[in-house]
Amino acid sequence: MSSVSARLSERYSNLVTRNDMSGVSPYHTLSIDEIILGAIEREEQMKAYYKQALEEVGPDARDLLLDLSIQHDERINRLRHMLSEIEELRELNAAIAD
Repeated sequence: MSSVSARLSERYSNLVTRNDMSGVSPYHTLSIDEIILGAIEREEQMKAYYKQALEEVGPDARDLLLDLSIQHDERINRLRHMLSEIEELRELNAAIAD
């Protein structure tokens, strides 16, 4: 394994380890907001990982990493849109409840 591959593999492993939920109580229920915000955070971390990898790979891998970065941007935008839709639904439900 090349040194670049080893460094990227180690970074990815660290990224996955940071998102380990083993320390969370099994009785803790996440709200939809917490779930979506967690997903946004993971997408942003992966995007940063691919951006960093862009600086360390050859031109043959650049297009793939750029595509992956764009896909993460799209997912982040969709998740943020979901948050705003949930907020709108809450406002509508609050108005109905009144």
